[in-house]
Amino acid sequence: MLDQRQALPDRIWPKTLASIEDKNIVITNLRPGIRMIQMDLQLDRNVYIREESGNSPLEFGCLFSGFVKGSSRSGDRKNAAFECAQGQSWLSYYPWSDNSIEYFADKPIRAFVFQIEYTVLREYLPAMEETDTSRFQRDLVSGDITYYNKIKSITSNVFTLVDQIKSCPYQGVLKKLYLESKVFELLVCLIDAEAGKRKKSLSRADEERIRQAREILLENMESPLSLNELAKKAGLCATKLNKGFRQLYKNSVFGLLREERLAKARMLMETQEKRACEAAWEVGYSSLSSFHRAFHRKYGVNPGFYSKTGTFN
Repeated sequence: MLDQRQALPDRIWPKTLASIEDKNIVITNLRPGIRMIQMDLQLDRNVYIREESGNSPLEFGCLFSGFVKGSSRSGDRKNAAFECAQGQSWLSYYPWSDNSIEYFADKPIRAFVFQIEYTVLREYLPAMEETDTSRFQRDLVSGDITYYNKIKSITSNVFTLVDQIKSCPYQGVLKKLYLESKVFELLVCLIDAEAGKRKKSLSRADEERIRQAREILLENMESPLSLNELAKKAGLCATKLNKGFRQLYKNSVFGLLREERLAKARMLMETQEKRACEAAWEVGYSSLSSFHRAFHRKYGVNPGFYSKTGTFN
């Protein structure tokens, strides 16, 4: 057996890992059809899990440390391979497919996973006109999706929502209501980040250029382009680019950059035990005092709080 992997057919794979590894996997059933899974794993061997064909739930989540890979096959479709690394989120739905996923002994896993059964999801995604919703949402409601899996870097909005879920201030019934509302808010955030609703004042072409500009901006986070340089690469004027950012992301170009920098710095301190100065430098801050001021305004504490403690400790 490859790398001493253990093949374990089970549709809800976190339950399988929990049963064979006896590690820190907490599965919370918020209500029938909605699950929240917290994973903090240090495996003593590689584990390979096969999920046999079944009406799989919609799944989304964030990987704060570790690395996983897998594949999915549905009907006549060829195997679609995927990989998810530290600092990435995912949104996936592949009903009636055969899936596999692999965890590695040398890659400790820290992740939050959320699953919503399709029957529950339909209650919250009524059919809408094309102008009012994304293609993904329409296809999900109509049942036309056979495979959907989007993996991308964790955004500041997604990071904030997961942090609110981790630090839920309530107990009992209120806790379940709070967590359920945040799970759906997180789902909306991921759907909106991937497709977004069409805006009347932006053409489809301009919206695509603005999304491309955002990707370029974040790819060069440590040494960002000027507004004019970014606009030129995206094929827009600077004014239209900034207005488009405010419309799509509720922030200016460099306001969004600041939010993403701070979120990434916080994640580096939490999950990789980076010192504040190391995290600041890695996300592009040349002035430690500027980083401290911005971080305190955003999170209400100095960055040293996270570099010394971390929310997972």
